[in-house]
Amino acid sequence: MDNSLKQFLDDNGHYLIFLIPVLIFIFYNILNPNYTVIRCTNKYAPCVASANFMGIRLEKRLDAPTDIISTDINHYQVRRKNRKRHKYSVSTYRKDDKYDLYFVNKAGKTKVFFKYHKDKDAADKARNKISDCFIKEQYPCIVEKY
Repeated sequence: MDNSLKQFLDDNGHYLIFLIPVLIFIFYNILNPNYTVIRCTNKYAPCVASANFMGIRLEKRLDAPTDIISTDINHYQVRRKNRKRHKYSVSTYRKDDKYDLYFVNKAGKTKVFFKYHKDKDAADKARNKISDCFIKEQYPCIVEKY
């Protein structure tokens, strides 16, 4: 068994260099998907957040609209290192703005359901749409990430 595994790695080791990063990327996106749609069927049933990753539909159950107290936007900045243009350049850093659209349930817990990069207007638009859905109670409602 050990000799066959060693022979396989010796023969196909150069493929593993490319295969391992691809597998890490796939597993990361499956475990941490970017949800793009929230569907609420009625005010007592839990809403469902869904994402589409490489043709695979991933879903996560959220709280019911009656359990949600408020929706809000969290703004924060992430420090990123600029790429070097040549070996003599000085490393510089830039700050990227990020916005998380989240809700607070009756227990006081917060859950992020949309993440925006550098787009506060889209986060405001989605927050207003989901708030209108909860206030007007026009179910079913679908809120998409803008």
